[in-house]
Amino acid sequence: MKKVVLVGYSGHALVVAEILHRMGREIAGYCDLEAQADNRLGIPFLGHEIGDAGLEYLRREDYFVAIGDNHRRHRVVRSLDERGIKKPLTIVHPDAVVATSSSIGVGCMIAPSAVVNPFATIGEGVICNSGCIIEHECRVGEFSHIAPGAVLAGNVSVGDHSFVGANTVVKEGVSIGADCTVGAGSVIIRNIPDGTKVVGNPGRIL
Repeated sequence: MKKVVLVGYSGHALVVAEILHRMGREIAGYCDLEAQADNRLGIPFLGHEIGDAGLEYLRREDYFVAIGDNHRRHRVVRSLDERGIKKPLTIVHPDAVVATSSSIGVGCMIAPSAVVNPFATIGEGVICNSGCIIEHECRVGEFSHIAPGAVLAGNVSVGDHSFVGANTVVKEGVSIGADCTVGAGSVIIRNIPDGTKVVGNPGRIL
């Protein structure tokens, strides 16, 4: 089995590395802008992901883009795709619950205790973080992030590049647009337009 290269080496990468460990995958090292002083995982620096050394590893091994920022994660995936690099892995923690009828896009991370229920659709590059619940028939757009403990009730829609904060609750049938930020602990009971920041219970637009 191929080893896995981490692209990006921030705090999010620590979670990704643990999931890969639980999946029985070996990490080859990491690619980033430069070598990181805080190397708690003790893995080698392989170079910048679009430098000659980094690209060589990415062509040879599997990889995962371990970057929490939605837009930067998308830019890196697009840049590697333009250079002919295969798509990143999708990683699912063994303790996650993922319905067989759901659809999980490439490059997604499904963290421990996350739940993805029947006929939910998760787009490319989405982070479904620890303990989040994505109920039946939800749709989560590309390169979005559903933070720890957030709950999307049935038939919720979240647009591309949006962030739903920790322990947020979104009422069934509500639509959250693209490029939205929903603050931690919010309760969303009405539709949210694109590009909006929302906080509070009930959610109010900033």
